[in-house]
Amino acid sequence: MLYRLISYFIYFILCTVFISCSHKPEFVQLEVIMPVTEIKKTHIISRNIWTREGVNAFDIDKMTKIYRITIHHTAIIEDSGNIARVKLMLKKILAIHKHKKHWADIGYHYLIDREGRIWEGRNINFQGAHARGDNNIGNIGIALLGNFDIEKPTLLQVKSLKDFTLKLQKKHGVRRSQIFGHEHFTITQCPGKFLIPIVDGLKRRYVSN
Repeated sequence: MLYRLISYFIYFILCTVFISCSHKPEFVQLEVIMPVTEIKKTHIISRNIWTREGVNAFDIDKMTKIYRITIHHTAIIEDSGNIARVKLMLKKILAIHKHKKHWADIGYHYLIDREGRIWEGRNINFQGAHARGDNNIGNIGIALLGNFDIEKPTLLQVKSLKDFTLKLQKKHGVRRSQIFGHEHFTITQCPGKFLIPIVDGLKRRYVSN
């Protein structure tokens, strides 16, 4: 009796191995069971990589609870993704915001270059200066380098914007209805005719609430 049971067990194992080796594995199914909330860590280039200039601590407000995100373009044509060129561009924007407009710091929290790299602007612990007055309260400002009334954002910029916006939504609980283009808050062409459709798409695509 014991011999017969062992024989059946060995037969079952051999059949299982044969069936497994005779069929191509369904790798696609692995994607179905992956957690939908899993987001890879986003690499953000630290502010101190491109500037050592600090903020005007006497003219800046702390960030309150974050509940909205606003997308901008810098309105400056930039046809290079070279890191040295990007650093110079960020310094130029900082100089305009801080020394010409007399703001406490660069207005945006994050900037995305043509290669899709994300650069830290104003520290997220401080309220931005990108949407005019009280519209900055609880509002993350993201600017893409370029003038998108004239040119289209690169595919790398668009992908980075979509992925990063999703991550921020998940982290801060920002509803899809609270993603805006700059033009929502004031009379402006920002973020440009080629970028605003992408911003509108973010409202429909990335979060189900």
